[in-house]
Amino acid sequence: TVTRRDGHWVLNGTKYYATGTLGATWIAVAARIEGRENGDTATAFVRPDQEGVTLDLESWSAFGQRGTASGEVRLNNVVVDDDLLIDEGPPPDPITADPSVLGAFDQALHAAIDIGIARAALEDGAVFVRTRSRPWKEALDAGIERADQEPHVVRRFGELTARLYALEALLARGTALIDEAYAAPEVTRDAAAQASLTVAAAKALAQQDAVEIAGAIFELTGTSGTDGAVNLDRHWRNVRVHSLHDPARWKYVHLGNHTLHGTRPPRLGLIL
Repeated sequence: TVTRRDGHWVLNGTKYYATGTLGATWIAVAARIEGRENGDTATAFVRPDQEGVTLDLESWSAFGQRGTASGEVRLNNVVVDDDLLIDEGPPPDPITADPSVLGAFDQALHAAIDIGIARAALEDGAVFVRTRSRPWKEALDAGIERADQEPHVVRRFGELTARLYALEALLARGTALIDEAYAAPEVTRDAAAQASLTVAAAKALAQQDAVEIAGAIFELTGTSGTDGAVNLDRHWRNVRVHSLHDPARWKYVHLGNHTLHGTRPPRLGLIL
C-alpha cells in the first residue's frame, strides 16, 4: 500500500517471487492507495539500496529456475517522491473495461519459455541417445547395435516431437492474433478475446506437454541420463517450476465457457 504523508508517498508491503530484483537498478511496485474508496492503484519506483527496502534472496529455494533470483522484497516505510509514482486510479473492471491484448502478450512470453525449454530438453535428449545411450538387450538380440535405432525409441521421439510442433504452432497462432489486434485501427473485444483464448490454450497445454517432454527424455536416455554431471534434469526442473506461474485450470474454464456460451474472457491485466 502507499499512503500520502507529509507531502510525499510512503510505501509498505511485501512482494513474493520478485523475479529480477537482484540485478535491478529500479524496482516497479504495484500498490493500492490507502484511504481511497474506489480501490485506486499506483505504480511506485524505488531503488534496491533505498532505506526501508530489503531484498531477501535466500527465500527462493525452488528446485528449478534457480537463476531467476526470485526472492522476496520487503518494503518498510519507503519514501517515494511524487515524480516516482504513477497514480493510476481505480483498477479496470474485468467486464466493462476497454479491450486489451496486454495480458495475451504477457502470457505468450511465459508460454514461449515453457515451450523453449521443452525443445531444449528434446534436442539435448536426442544428442545423448545418439552418442551415449546403449541399446536394450532385446534390441541387441535383434541385431540393433545403437540405441537411436531402436524402433520404440524412434517412435517415442516422434510422439514427443509432434507434441512440440503442436505447441509451437498454437503459440505462433496466438502471437499472430496479438499482432493482428495491434495492427487494427483499434483493439476490438472479439480480437482481444480470440488472442487471449488462443494464447491461454498454448500456455495451458505447455504446462502439461512441455513438462511431459522434459521428463520423458529419461525414458529414452536410460539411467545414465540421470547422471548429475550431464544435468539433463535441469530442463524438467526449470519447466516444472516456471509452468506453475499461473494455474492452467482457470484457462480451461475460460476456454470452455467461450465454446459453450460464447463468453469472452475477463480483462485481467497481465494474467489470463
